[in-house]
Amino acid sequence: MKHLGLVIGAAGMLGTDIVRNFRKLGYTVLSPTRGEIDISNASSLQKFITEYRPQWVINCAAKHDLEFCEKNLNTAIEINANAVNTLAQICAKINSYLIHISTDYVFDGAKGQPYLETDEPNPLNNYGVTKLMGENFVLEKNGNALILRVAALFGSSISRDKGLHCFVDRMRQKLILGEKLTVNKKQNMSPTSTIEIANQLISLVREQPTGIVHCVNNGFTNYYDLTYQIARYLNFTPSRIRTQIIQGETTNWVRRPLNSALENRRLNELNLNSMQDWEIALHEYLKVNTL
Repeated sequence: MKHLGLVIGAAGMLGTDIVRNFRKLGYTVLSPTRGEIDISNASSLQKFITEYRPQWVINCAAKHDLEFCEKNLNTAIEINANAVNTLAQICAKINSYLIHISTDYVFDGAKGQPYLETDEPNPLNNYGVTKLMGENFVLEKNGNALILRVAALFGSSISRDKGLHCFVDRMRQKLILGEKLTVNKKQNMSPTSTIEIANQLISLVREQPTGIVHCVNNGFTNYYDLTYQIARYLNFTPSRIRTQIIQGETTNWVRRPLNSALENRRLNELNLNSMQDWEIALHEYLKVNTL
């Protein structure tokens, strides 16, 4: 039997693919429901983890609805920061390797090129602030842990927190229905397949690096060009897509970084980077996952 693992937030878009991928390769993976383990309840976390004593833990649980976080800062802190603090300490006590999933939104977008792991975070919104708090707790409380920053995810499962399909599938559906689209051309990011992250995690669990690692599909784009690629793949005319002109860094009244593209510098330095270019990952996703 391969090492016992635990995925918290296993029913989400990323967690679903992580659990499926590890099990496919013969790993024994615990994937408790929210009823079985409540990350915001310290006693629930303590009881479950100390009972099963997994060799490694991947934490995908988060409150990542940006508007919710702006309106409910205390709840965002509880889930994205305080709960992570507790989890890091519990894993440290039983010497369980922890991988905590974080975000590109810890950066302010002022850099003119993709962010490296060594760049200084400066989040613009409550989501980014609370996720950065969680990162710092992990680094302070657990020396056997990895912060894995991901970005602009696309995957076949619905986001449990937002109750939505990913951006790629939402745009694909609108194109199929003949709707005209208005998308942002100024916000640069790194579109990333949840399947590819799940594959990358196999080597990370095996090698167990610590510190901070960026894990995105290689390269970057903006939401307009991402939608353009979806339309081209479907053989639809890109003329349906209109450019949204945004003022400053605010959309839907929440501040967002105009550049949150990431570079996998440490994955490359560790000789572990298995992430493909984002265009290839996108086309593979569209080919395999049909609506």
